[in-house]
Amino acid sequence: MRGKNELNTYFEELKAKKEKKSSQKEGKEGENNKNDEEIKEYIQFLSFCMQEKLSYGQISRLGKFLQSMSKNKKLKFLKTTNFDQEEIAKSTIQCFRPYFLENLEEKLKSSFYSLSIDNASICGENFCAIKVKFLELEKDESLATEITTIKNKVFAIQKLNESSTGESLYEIFQNRLFYDENLKKNFIGITHDRGSNLTACHKGLIKRIKNDWPNYFWDLNDPCHSFNLVVKHSLPTLPQEMTRFILQTHSHFISPERRAVLYTSENEDQESDTEIESDSGPNTLDENEFLNLLKNKGFYLKIKFLSHIINVLNKFNLKFQDQSLETFKLKQEIENCFNYFCFLSLNPKKRSCSLEERLKWNWNNSKVQKESFYKPEEFVSNLIVLLDQSEFEELKTLTRDEKSEFSKIFLPYIGKILSLLQKYLPFKDKVINNLDFVSLIDTPEKPFLEKVLAFNDKFQIIEKKDIEALTLEAMTLCSKITHYLNLNGIKNSLHLWDIIQKSERFNHLHKIIWAAQTLPTSSASIEQSFSLAGLFKTKTRNKLSPKALEGLMLIHQSFRKGKQMDITPKLIKLFKKVKEGLNDRKSGSRPFALKREPDPNYENDLANEEIFKSKGEKEIKLTKDYEIEKEEPLIICEISSQK
Repeated sequence: MRGKNELNTYFEELKAKKEKKSSQKEGKEGENNKNDEEIKEYIQFLSFCMQEKLSYGQISRLGKFLQSMSKNKKLKFLKTTNFDQEEIAKSTIQCFRPYFLENLEEKLKSSFYSLSIDNASICGENFCAIKVKFLELEKDESLATEITTIKNKVFAIQKLNESSTGESLYEIFQNRLFYDENLKKNFIGITHDRGSNLTACHKGLIKRIKNDWPNYFWDLNDPCHSFNLVVKHSLPTLPQEMTRFILQTHSHFISPERRAVLYTSENEDQESDTEIESDSGPNTLDENEFLNLLKNKGFYLKIKFLSHIINVLNKFNLKFQDQSLETFKLKQEIENCFNYFCFLSLNPKKRSCSLEERLKWNWNNSKVQKESFYKPEEFVSNLIVLLDQSEFEELKTLTRDEKSEFSKIFLPYIGKILSLLQKYLPFKDKVINNLDFVSLIDTPEKPFLEKVLAFNDKFQIIEKKDIEALTLEAMTLCSKITHYLNLNGIKNSLHLWDIIQKSERFNHLHKIIWAAQTLPTSSASIEQSFSLAGLFKTKTRNKLSPKALEGLMLIHQSFRKGKQMDITPKLIKLFKKVKEGLNDRKSGSRPFALKREPDPNYENDLANEEIFKSKGEKEIKLTKDYEIEKEEPLIICEISSQK
């Protein structure tokens, strides 16, 4: 009996093991099937995105965004939303655009601001863009507190229907900025690229603003554009052989096919099947000539040193393109640039002269150059010491004649650069020369107070009745400057002034500092905005209206630094209004406005509907004609007469 029970137990254990094994096998098969299904869905998602011509980077970001929303269980809208194209397009113009513009306007009404303006062609159409610079408190995660930060925001993108004259630009200013007294009052500066429509004596934008503007505002010629002019106008002083080499090299690498090969995106496939056809024309780069020139040691060193000079100018150019650059550093950086080229070329006797003296010299004058610059051999020897010896060690091997030839090329060239820097950079600007009071460094009591009061005299920030109180605040701070400058963990002067204001609670001095920090440093960011606008308005989306383009730009800048947009009740209300309007129109509960006047500035806008007239009663069926993308089929309003 015992043996029988043991046998039954054995068979039951065997059966259980078999069932467990079978269950595990089924589980693995089920898991594999589940994995296959997930892979299938993922491939479906990838193939759809690729078919829609999204870049690999865009697909990655879209996937991670959906993944994040899925983890937070925020994808319920996928079941309830039909993703209607008309609704999406209208939300850009009638929801996002007014929401962001109103928010920006409210900030500018309560804070000083400066702006940059320019015009450019996008898909064959001429557009004007305005960007505003202002200060705003923002949470700093590393400091766990709010600090003042510099903001540069697109404020307006508007189509220029006829021309980009000073008059048409001024009209945009009046309509978009100067219609409100608070917006007018807080405007304190502008920067631009010296275009004739901006700087013309009688009809330029700046002159028109000054004629109609009661307050002083600062007008800065863009330093970045100045560096471009320095490079452009200095190159012709070089020998023809070198300028021809530069032009041919530029022509060789500027073609879109070569740039596509050279600058392949890191996110894209690194291999390319692009075939580069040989160029033809006067600036064609002859490869044999190119190699033969570079094999010449003397010519190679000339090109190498020229590259060094251009790189130095570009380094300073990039500093001014940085939109976080603080205004008081303008003076420091333009002086550093000028002093660098003096450092390369001036003999010891002239090096002792002050910057103020050097800025008075005529650097194009050969006599000045002869008196101020090194002798040929000394110049080359000095370069070997000053520059990276690993790169320019070969200068030592040049013969006396070769050194003389090298110096005869580059000393006049450096003289031309100094002359152009002297001409285009704002060395004599009184506002720039006084802005160092913002840094608090090397500011004894008297100069600090004088510069603060001089700044206020220009911009009229503080009223006359409060000047005595401003003076007292400035003198109070002067006695504590050393204490504040010795504090640890200060990120920049904006952060330093935040700490000072929290401690001292100045009523007037902090307004002067905010105004000074708001002044423009460059219009480079507006060029970047045009590049971005060109990614929205493309050949396949060339019907995108100016309002829609402006809305897309405003949305884009709200997502900077990977941060998601704050969805406020106000934005939700605007979106609901768009949906209600569409529902009313489609259901026919709201009559179609036959006599509505289309806006000439926004002829492609969604709101501009074509007006049809015919005899008898009409039934109007509204369908999707929004001219959003060229490749989309257009279905216009269908009208059927009823007898």
